[in-house]
Amino acid sequence: GVKIVRETLPLCGKPYVECIAVMAQYNPFLEKAGMRRILVTQPRKDVLEAVQELETLGFNPVYLASEKLNARKLRELDKAEIERVRGILRSLTGPARKRISGGRKAWYKKHEYETIINSVQLPRLAHILSIVAVLSQPKVYLFWQHPDRNPLRI
Repeated sequence: GVKIVRETLPLCGKPYVECIAVMAQYNPFLEKAGMRRILVTQPRKDVLEAVQELETLGFNPVYLASEKLNARKLRELDKAEIERVRGILRSLTGPARKRISGGRKAWYKKHEYETIINSVQLPRLAHILSIVAVLSQPKVYLFWQHPDRNPLRI
């Protein structure tokens, strides 16, 4: 992976390349390939709290990114527990709503978001839970500058 990225970056025809990656905190191959770590963002508090609440319903945070396992777990829950999952998702705010809604709108009003959460079927609900898993991970922002360019101050 390091060799591919290192050799491809100069060929992409762009003076700057940005990358946001979850895995970069665990495997720094992009940094080894010449990208610079600029920032690590932490997940929002409401997302972390949602993951903790989902854990009380039997969802394992380690496997929450798996739609297949989420769908299996959702099928095991009764109607009240599924409604609790929907309530947990309705409690999310800000950018999480946009990512979960998956539409083309820049922003969703509270009632629009809640309508989406209340109406989705279990397969889509399993997918939404996998989005929550991604949102609950720190993100690493990386930057690469073509060596022929004047250095940017970051």
